[in-house]
Amino acid sequence: MKRWIKLFAAVFAAAVLSGTVFFAAFAESEDEHGDAFSYGTISNVSSGAITVQEYNYETDEELEAVYVVGPETEFKNANSLQDISAGVNVDIIFDVVDGKKNAKSISVEEPASDEESVKPSPRETENLGG
Repeated sequence: MKRWIKLFAAVFAAAVLSGTVFFAAFAESEDEHGDAFSYGTISNVSSGAITVQEYNYETDEELEAVYVVGPETEFKNANSLQDISAGVNVDIIFDVVDGKKNAKSISVEEPASDEESVKPSPRETENLGG
């Protein structure tokens, strides 16, 4: 009986270790070949590129990054680059080729509607003299 338990434990350990190695290799290939993601506020729009002010968590500072926008770039909540202006918040999916960040997808954050905006409660209104 003890032999079967040892055999089962050995087979189980081998299965777990091989699965871990497989998933680690898969995750590494996703990092190396997958798309990257960023978000921030657009500070400049030019022909074929946008500049986004973003926060770099590795260096703990704000920075500006330029993303190349081409005909293959997909837009969400905008029809084209001409519909995007400075001050708008965006999410960007991109890849890096030859040191350039190429935007694959740009999603423009929709402004909050009046219904979604925070309204003061009646008590807060009374305290404000309203």
